[in-house]
Amino acid sequence: MKLVCPFTFSVSEFNLVEPRLERVKFLLRKFYSLNSKFHKIKLITDIKSHTILDFIKFDEVEYIDTEFFNYVDDFKIYLLQRLQKEEIIVDFDVYLQKPLIIDLNYDLVIERYEERFAERIYKALINDCRVVFDKSYFNEIRNLDKVPNIGILKINNSKLLKKYTTLYTKMSIQFRDKAIIQDVPYSQYSVLFGQLLLRKILNEESYSSYSCKENTLNKFIHFNGNNKYLMNQVDIERRLYKTEILE
Repeated sequence: MKLVCPFTFSVSEFNLVEPRLERVKFLLRKFYSLNSKFHKIKLITDIKSHTILDFIKFDEVEYIDTEFFNYVDDFKIYLLQRLQKEEIIVDFDVYLQKPLIIDLNYDLVIERYEERFAERIYKALINDCRVVFDKSYFNEIRNLDKVPNIGILKINNSKLLKKYTTLYTKMSIQFRDKAIIQDVPYSQYSVLFGQLLLRKILNEESYSSYSCKENTLNKFIHFNGNNKYLMNQVDIERRLYKTEILE
């Protein structure tokens, strides 16, 4: 299994500011040094981002045009439609302690289903959103206590892939256009389209899903969220040896 790591500064320019930039470089170096013990690693990025990253080493590097991405998860939508059978998308802040075990017989492979407390976070994100839009669409989505986290992602069912990527593209562009008219930042709402829309599809149709976390043979840590930029480097090094999810 080959891990495909998408990364670009084009939708996360805030990461270009020090000391955050140095932390990004540190995390990416750790991603390769730890995960390459178990799998081949392919970085997909753009030449500008890779230059800023001092051409950090990976087994493979592929350059694409990322200027048309509006949200972080646009990158995953782009890659999902182009992955080879032996490839899987893995975020740059996911660190393996054992080889990643997945089952390609499932329609959907995700990192995990989020815990019950996440429901509050999603509802607050929707209700406090500065962009004026029809919130009822998202408020009607059930099972917010079991939203798929796509830090690890692969779709093996062509019907699901088409439905998800089509719905994501339609909804995210509509939201972007409203935000631009209202002169409101919008890229931080990527999770609404990347994860909540996937939950909506799983509610409406019967697809099989595989959670990497639920397989007890998998051992990894995910520094998802902004906490990885606030922790000191020593603490990150120490916690890389623990199998827990950091919120």
